[in-house]
Amino acid sequence: MDEALRGQLEKANECRVGGNYDAAKALYQEVLAAYGQCAEACFWLGYTEMMGFGEFDLGLDLMRKGARLSPDTPRFHLELAKAYLMLSEDEQGQRLLLHVVETWPGSREAQEAEKQLTYFPDAGGGGGGASGGARGDDEFEPEGGGRVYEL
Repeated sequence: MDEALRGQLEKANECRVGGNYDAAKALYQEVLAAYGQCAEACFWLGYTEMMGFGEFDLGLDLMRKGARLSPDTPRFHLELAKAYLMLSEDEQGQRLLLHVVETWPGSREAQEAEKQLTYFPDAGGGGGGASGGARGDDEFEPEGGGRVYEL
C-alpha cells in the first residue's frame, strides 16, 4: 500500500473514530474513487454508513464486500458479526463469531469473539448450518472448503 493511500485511510479512520462521520465518509469515498477496490476503505465506509447515518442495508453490503476483498482480516469479520448482532440477526452474528474464534485462535479478535459468544449459551457448537442470515447471497468459503457464513 503506497504512502498516499495509507495517509488517506489513516485520516479517514481518525475522523470515523472521532465521530466525524461526514468527513470520514467523504475520505473513504475519495479512496475508493482513486484506488478502486480497497478492502479497508470499503469496509469502514460501510461501518460509517451504519453507525453514522443509519444506512444499515448499504452499510452491511459494504462491510461484506470489504471482508470478501480481505478474507484474512479478522477485525472485519468480528465487526461484521457485531453489526449482525446489533441488527438482531443473531444466528448470522454467532456464526461469524465462531468463525473468528476457530480461524484466528488466540488473537485479540478471537478473545473478543469468545466474550461476545458468552451472551449466547447455546452458540458453542450448535448455531446451525451455513444458511441463515437474512442478508446476502454470497457465502464465505474458507480454504479447507465448506461454507462458514454468508458475507
